Amino acid sequence: MSDTFKFSIKTLGCKVNQVESETMMLDLAGYDVEPVDEYERADAIIVNTCSVTGEADAKTRKAIRKMARSPRCSSVIVTGCSAALHEEELLELDEKVHVVVDKTAVAAFIVESFSLDVTRDDDVEQRMRHENEPLFRTRSFVKVQDGCENFCSYCIVPYARGACVSMPFREIIARVEDLVSSGTREIVLTGINIGRYRDETQQISDISDLIEAVAETGIERIRVSSIEPVDIDEKFTSLFERIPQMCEHVHIPLQSGSNTVLGRMGRRYTKEEFARSAALLRSVSPDISLTTDVIVGFPHESDEEFEQTVRFCEEIGFSKIHVFRYSPREGTPAALEEQIPSCTVVSRADELRKVSDDLARRYRARFVGKPLEVLMERASGGRVAGTSREYLHVDLSLDVCARADISPVQGGIITVIG
Repeated sequence: MSDTFKFSIKTLGCKVNQVESETMMLDLAGYDVEPVDEYERADAIIVNTCSVTGEADAKTRKAIRKMARSPRCSSVIVTGCSAALHEEELLELDEKVHVVVDKTAVAAFIVESFSLDVTRDDDVEQRMRHENEPLFRTRSFVKVQDGCENFCSYCIVPYARGACVSMPFREIIARVEDLVSSGTREIVLTGINIGRYRDETQQISDISDLIEAVAETGIERIRVSSIEPVDIDEKFTSLFERIPQMCEHVHIPLQSGSNTVLGRMGRRYTKEEFARSAALLRSVSPDISLTTDVIVGFPHESDEEFEQTVRFCEEIGFSKIHVFRYSPREGTPAALEEQIPSCTVVSRADELRKVSDDLARRYRARFVGKPLEVLMERASGGRVAGTSREYLHVDLSLDVCARADISPVQGGIITVIG
């Protein structure tokens, strides 16, 4: 219907935000609405913001101004981390802007503001899933936890997201079961600090207990988005032996391979403790893919401290390093410290990215001639692409698939030789 209320969602930042945007979309599924990808066609635009760095805040403001210039749009609803930290500043960007700090209240705000009617389409949720890629994929993210209480000296997230909160266990299981029934083959458990997950009302004491319960839903693959090194213990690592659905990939944020820098960052482990966590995982899964985050150019980081980080990353043998150039984040203790010249930060980031590329090549080389289980996710221009259990991205031509007698159906799981 041409007069149906149309809305669009612009998501910035982390995968948790992606999941929360999906939830907002589904919260509107019971009303006479039409989600659209093109924001120019939308009557209202939701901007789910990120505030993890000063650059992220700048991107947020730019996105809001761009959305507000759309002639059709009458309301830009701003939510997310930047909304929680900078409500008054964002309201001043444009008269169309409305800030809703509580993400769970966004749908209700839109329903009330636009007097939306309940839909007559009983299958609207499935229609939204079908029509609105890339939010809904054969791999789905399930938010299990929010908030963080670590208060690292460079990070604004605890101020924006608040204390740790775990999603109710029964709701998570119901969500996974729903995804399984709708054809999802892999779920990724995500959150801000998922190692803090627990639901004592259901005798779920940690993330390992939750994973064991998720495995019983019939989901074929389980992946953990990111977990702190302090939360990797024998109970967690044993999952990779006992639960066949566990993907052989763990993202563990390192941030620095120098103990002195880790101390100034307020991280709660040493590099030796990090190494023990990595060794524990490899003791049960020798070819497991370990990816990480590293911040370079942290205040007062010396040449020697940076070289310690480079050597440590090579010793661990990560399959990929996400390299972040430190930039001061207003409101954090580290922003008050003397900063390293930007040219030095850029140079160090370039060097560590080259290390990451080399480590990635070495890791991929392990699988030459070996079978890889791949979840097919995309098909375009005579090629198909997917992701292995080890989080290796596999790209194949349809001709190669035909010669190998492989049927790469989107959403299917196939075995290829690396």
